Amino acid sequence: MDAPTPLPAKPAAREPRPRRSYRGVPLVLAVVLLAINVGLTARVAWQLERQERQVAQPPTLAEIIEGLSKSAKGQDKAGTKGPAPATGAAFTFDSVVVLPFSGPGGKDQKEAAAEAERAGPALAALLAKDKRLRVVPFDKARQVKEPSPQAAGRALGAKAVLTGALATRYFVDTSISVRIQLIDTETGLTVWAKTTKLGAYSEAAVEWKQKLTEALVAAAEQARAHAAP
Repeated sequence: MDAPTPLPAKPAAREPRPRRSYRGVPLVLAVVLLAINVGLTARVAWQLERQERQVAQPPTLAEIIEGLSKSAKGQDKAGTKGPAPATGAAFTFDSVVVLPFSGPGGKDQKEAAAEAERAGPALAALLAKDKRLRVVPFDKARQVKEPSPQAAGRALGAKAVLTGALATRYFVDTSISVRIQLIDTETGLTVWAKTTKLGAYSEAAVEWKQKLTEALVAAAEQARAHAAP
Protein backbone atom coordinates (compact mmCIF):
# COMPACT_ATOMS: atom_id res chain seq x y z
CA MET A 1 0.00 0.00 0.00
CA ASP A 2 1.11 3.49 -0.71
CA ALA A 3 2.30 5.58 2.23
CA PRO A 4 -0.19 8.29 3.26
CA THR A 5 0.50 11.79 1.96
CA PRO A 6 1.88 13.88 4.77
CA LEU A 7 -0.15 16.92 5.71
CA PRO A 8 1.40 20.31 4.84
CA ALA A 9 3.29 21.86 7.68
CA LYS A 10 1.61 24.75 9.41
CA PRO A 11 3.30 28.07 8.81
CA ALA A 12 5.25 29.31 11.72
CA ALA A 13 3.39 31.90 13.70
CA ARG A 14 4.68 35.39 13.02
CA GLU A 15 6.02 37.28 15.92
CA PRO A 16 3.93 40.39 16.65
CA ARG A 17 5.58 43.63 15.51
CA PRO A 18 6.37 46.04 18.27
CA ARG A 19 3.96 48.98 18.31
CA ARG A 20 5.41 52.34 17.49
CA SER A 21 4.96 55.05 20.05
CA TYR A 22 3.80 58.46 18.77
CA ARG A 23 3.65 60.13 22.10
CA GLY A 24 6.60 62.43 21.33
CA VAL A 25 5.18 63.69 17.97
CA PRO A 26 2.88 66.38 19.41
CA LEU A 27 5.74 67.73 21.51
CA VAL A 28 8.04 67.90 18.49
CA LEU A 29 5.36 69.67 16.40
CA ALA A 30 4.71 72.12 19.19
CA VAL A 31 8.42 72.96 19.41
CA VAL A 32 8.64 73.43 15.61
CA LEU A 33 5.56 75.66 15.49
CA LEU A 34 6.84 77.70 18.40
CA ALA A 35 10.18 78.23 16.67
CA ILE A 36 8.44 79.31 13.46
CA ASN A 37 6.17 81.69 15.36
CA VAL A 38 9.07 83.25 17.24
CA GLY A 39 11.00 83.69 13.98
CA LEU A 40 8.08 85.33 12.17
CA THR A 41 7.32 87.60 15.13
CA ALA A 42 10.93 88.73 15.30
CA ARG A 43 11.00 89.43 11.55
CA VAL A 44 7.76 91.43 11.62
CA ALA A 45 9.00 93.45 14.60
CA TRP A 46 12.26 94.15 12.76
CA GLN A 47 10.42 95.29 9.62
CA LEU A 48 8.11 97.58 11.63
CA GLU A 49 11.06 99.11 13.43
CA ARG A 50 12.81 99.64 10.12
CA GLN A 51 9.74 101.33 8.63
CA GLU A 52 9.44 103.62 11.64
CA ARG A 53 13.04 104.69 11.14
CA GLN A 54 12.48 105.39 7.44
CA VAL A 55 9.20 107.35 7.79
CA ALA A 56 9.92 110.99 8.41
CA GLN A 57 8.18 112.52 11.39
CA PRO A 58 5.60 115.19 10.45
CA PRO A 59 6.72 118.74 11.20
CA THR A 60 5.31 120.37 14.29
CA LEU A 61 3.28 123.57 14.11
CA ALA A 62 6.17 125.50 15.67
CA GLU A 63 8.52 124.25 12.92
CA ILE A 64 6.03 125.21 10.20
CA ILE A 65 5.55 128.70 11.63
CA GLU A 66 9.31 129.14 11.92
CA GLY A 67 9.72 128.10 8.28
CA LEU A 68 7.10 130.57 7.08
CA SER A 69 8.70 133.28 9.18
CA LYS A 70 12.06 132.66 7.53
CA SER A 71 10.35 132.67 4.13
CA ALA A 72 8.73 136.04 4.88
CA LYS A 73 12.08 137.48 6.02
CA GLY A 74 13.69 136.24 2.81
CA GLN A 75 11.01 137.95 0.73
CA ASP A 76 11.55 141.21 2.65
CA LYS A 77 15.30 141.13 1.93
CA ALA A 78 14.67 140.39 -1.74
CA GLY A 79 12.14 143.19 -1.98
CA THR A 80 9.38 140.90 -3.21
CA LYS A 81 6.55 141.75 -0.86
CA GLY A 82 3.79 141.57 -3.45
CA PRO A 83 1.41 138.70 -4.21
CA ALA A 84 2.77 135.50 -5.65
CA PRO A 85 3.27 135.66 -9.44
CA ALA A 86 0.98 132.66 -9.95
CA THR A 87 -1.96 134.57 -8.46
CA GLY A 88 -3.55 136.99 -10.84
CA ALA A 89 -6.68 137.69 -8.78
CA ALA A 90 -7.64 141.34 -8.37
CA PHE A 91 -8.84 140.78 -4.81
CA THR A 92 -6.33 141.85 -2.18
CA PHE A 93 -6.63 142.51 1.52
CA ASP A 94 -4.53 143.73 4.42
CA SER A 95 -6.60 142.36 7.29
CA VAL A 96 -8.04 138.91 7.88
CA VAL A 97 -9.89 136.96 10.54
CA VAL A 98 -9.83 133.19 10.97
CA LEU A 99 -13.13 131.91 12.35
CA PRO A 100 -13.31 128.77 14.53
CA PHE A 101 -13.41 125.58 12.48
CA SER A 102 -16.46 123.38 12.83
CA GLY A 103 -16.01 119.68 13.48
CA PRO A 104 -17.98 116.45 13.61
CA GLY A 105 -20.35 116.16 16.52
CA GLY A 106 -20.29 112.39 16.94
CA LYS A 107 -19.31 110.96 20.31
CA ASP A 108 -16.90 108.59 18.59
CA GLN A 109 -15.12 111.48 16.83
CA LYS A 110 -13.77 113.43 19.78
CA GLU A 111 -10.27 113.61 18.30
CA ALA A 112 -11.59 115.14 15.07
CA ALA A 113 -13.52 117.74 17.06
CA ALA A 114 -10.39 118.53 19.09
CA GLU A 115 -8.32 118.95 15.92
CA ALA A 116 -10.99 121.28 14.52
CA GLU A 117 -10.66 123.46 17.63
CA ARG A 118 -6.89 123.59 17.20
CA ALA A 119 -7.00 124.29 13.46
CA GLY A 120 -8.33 127.84 13.76
CA PRO A 121 -5.62 129.14 16.14
CA ALA A 122 -2.95 127.31 14.13
CA LEU A 123 -4.02 128.96 10.86
CA ALA A 124 -4.21 132.38 12.53
CA ALA A 125 -0.68 131.87 13.88
CA LEU A 126 0.59 131.00 10.40
CA LEU A 127 -0.91 134.18 8.92
CA ALA A 128 0.34 136.38 11.77
CA LYS A 129 3.91 135.77 10.57
CA ASP A 130 3.24 137.86 7.45
CA LYS A 131 3.98 141.49 8.29
CA ARG A 132 1.67 142.71 5.53
CA LEU A 133 -1.40 141.30 7.24
CA ARG A 134 -3.30 142.41 10.29
CA VAL A 135 -4.71 139.24 11.77
CA VAL A 136 -7.59 139.58 14.20
CA PRO A 137 -6.71 137.80 17.48
CA PHE A 138 -8.37 134.42 17.52
CA ASP A 139 -9.85 135.02 20.97
CA LYS A 140 -11.87 137.90 19.55
CA ALA A 141 -12.94 135.81 16.56
CA ARG A 142 -14.15 133.08 18.91
CA GLN A 143 -16.37 135.50 20.82
CA VAL A 144 -18.17 136.97 17.80
CA LYS A 145 -21.65 135.54 17.23
CA GLU A 146 -22.77 136.50 13.75
CA PRO A 147 -25.08 134.69 11.32
CA SER A 148 -22.54 134.59 8.49
CA PRO A 149 -18.76 134.80 7.92
CA GLN A 150 -19.28 138.07 6.05
CA ALA A 151 -21.06 139.61 9.03
CA ALA A 152 -18.36 138.35 11.38
CA GLY A 153 -15.64 139.87 9.21
CA ARG A 154 -17.41 143.23 9.14
CA ALA A 155 -17.96 143.19 12.90
CA LEU A 156 -14.25 142.60 13.45
CA GLY A 157 -13.10 145.09 10.81
CA ALA A 158 -11.41 142.49 8.58
CA LYS A 159 -11.45 142.60 4.79
CA ALA A 160 -11.13 138.83 4.42
CA VAL A 161 -12.42 135.83 6.33
CA LEU A 162 -11.09 132.28 6.46
CA THR A 163 -13.48 129.53 7.50
CA GLY A 164 -12.99 125.80 7.81
CA ALA A 165 -14.90 122.63 8.59
CA LEU A 166 -13.92 119.04 9.27
CA ALA A 167 -16.37 116.37 8.14
CA THR A 168 -16.45 112.60 8.31
CA ARG A 169 -18.07 110.21 5.87
CA TYR A 170 -18.97 106.59 6.38
CA PHE A 171 -18.36 104.19 3.52
CA VAL A 172 -16.22 101.06 3.88
CA ASP A 173 -14.08 102.88 6.43
CA THR A 174 -14.66 106.19 8.10
CA SER A 175 -12.94 108.92 6.08
CA ILE A 176 -12.34 112.54 6.99
CA SER A 177 -11.92 115.73 4.97
CA VAL A 178 -11.46 119.44 5.55
CA ARG A 179 -12.93 122.33 3.56
CA ILE A 180 -11.37 125.81 3.85
CA GLN A 181 -12.77 128.99 2.28
CA LEU A 182 -11.40 132.50 1.79
CA ILE A 183 -14.26 135.02 1.68
CA ASP A 184 -14.32 138.68 0.63
CA THR A 185 -15.98 140.57 3.48
CA GLU A 186 -17.20 143.38 1.24
CA THR A 187 -19.04 141.23 -1.32
CA GLY A 188 -19.52 138.01 0.64
CA LEU A 189 -18.18 136.05 -2.33
CA THR A 190 -15.82 133.09 -1.96
CA VAL A 191 -12.43 134.02 -3.41
CA TRP A 192 -10.86 130.60 -2.90
CA ALA A 193 -12.10 127.28 -1.56
CA LYS A 194 -10.67 123.80 -1.37
CA THR A 195 -11.81 120.47 0.03
CA THR A 196 -8.96 118.16 0.99
CA LYS A 197 -9.45 114.48 1.72
CA LEU A 198 -7.40 113.59 4.76
CA GLY A 199 -7.84 109.82 4.55
CA ALA A 200 -9.08 107.15 6.92
CA TYR A 201 -10.13 108.42 10.31
CA SER A 202 -9.40 106.89 13.69
CA GLU A 203 -8.64 108.37 17.09
CA ALA A 204 -5.08 107.00 17.07
CA ALA A 205 -4.10 107.56 13.43
CA VAL A 206 -1.63 110.36 12.73
CA GLU A 207 -1.70 110.38 8.92
CA TRP A 208 -4.88 112.45 8.64
CA LYS A 209 -3.59 114.92 11.24
CA GLN A 210 -0.43 115.45 9.20
CA LYS A 211 -2.50 116.06 6.07
CA LEU A 212 -4.66 118.53 8.01
CA THR A 213 -1.52 120.48 8.92
CA GLU A 214 -0.51 120.48 5.25
CA ALA A 215 -3.97 121.79 4.30
CA LEU A 216 -3.61 124.63 6.82
CA VAL A 217 -0.22 125.55 5.38
CA ALA A 218 -1.68 125.55 1.85
CA ALA A 219 -4.53 127.81 2.98
CA ALA A 220 -2.10 130.20 4.65
CA GLU A 221 0.02 130.39 1.49
CA GLN A 222 -3.12 131.04 -0.59
CA ALA A 223 -4.15 133.86 1.74
CA ARG A 224 -0.62 135.28 1.66
CA ALA A 225 -0.80 135.32 -2.14
CA HIS A 226 -3.79 137.70 -1.90
CA ALA A 227 -2.21 139.94 0.69
CA ALA A 228 -1.87 143.58 -0.30
CA PRO A 229 1.71 144.65 -1.10
